[in-house]
Amino acid sequence: MDKHTEVIKYFLEIMLNLEQAILYDDTPFDDDLSIISTELQMHENVASPKCKIQVISDNSYRLFS
Repeated sequence: MDKHTEVIKYFLEIMLNLEQAILYDDTPFDDDLSIISTELQMHENVASPKCKIQVISDNSYRLFS
């Protein structure tokens, strides 16, 4: 696991009332975003079970804007 993911997991652990997190990743592959998002959502130490985690990139931003 890379350092960025570890930092994000730590952030999710300490934010007690976090309801939503939208994160940016510069991957060129949309499939990677789904994998990262699922991995973070399933992280057992997320402070709030209601926290919704979304990972976006330039590719997904263009699709939704």
